[in-house]
Amino acid sequence: MIMIWRVLNNEKGLALPIVLAVSILLFFIITAVLTQLVRAGHGSAAEWKMIRAQYAAESGIARMQYQLCGGSRSKNDSLITQMNGFQSQTWSEAHHGNQIQIVSVAKGQGVKQTIRVLVAKDTCIIQKWSR
Repeated sequence: MIMIWRVLNNEKGLALPIVLAVSILLFFIITAVLTQLVRAGHGSAAEWKMIRAQYAAESGIARMQYQLCGGSRSKNDSLITQMNGFQSQTWSEAHHGNQIQIVSVAKGQGVKQTIRVLVAKDTCIIQKWSR
């Protein structure tokens, strides 16, 4: 019994394995945290690009709506809009009834957003949005 007690109390050489174990554990924790931060950064950057592309497509819709309601553009013309590194192409299509469908596709920075709206011919009010 006394011999076992002396072996357990002998702490020579125990510091190195403990320091190595703690260092390895900290390395894995820090690596996991940094990986998650980088992934979150990439995700938020992609989401921000999609939002900007959507705004560019919506601005194309607004320009086409203005052109159609002002009567200065025929229904078959296409409209190109450059905005913040995105290019949106917008065109109108005939739709059934008293409506015109306007389609806008914004591309740039590795993303693409498409928006479709139905506009009343007589009032030029957007009646329905869709992606």
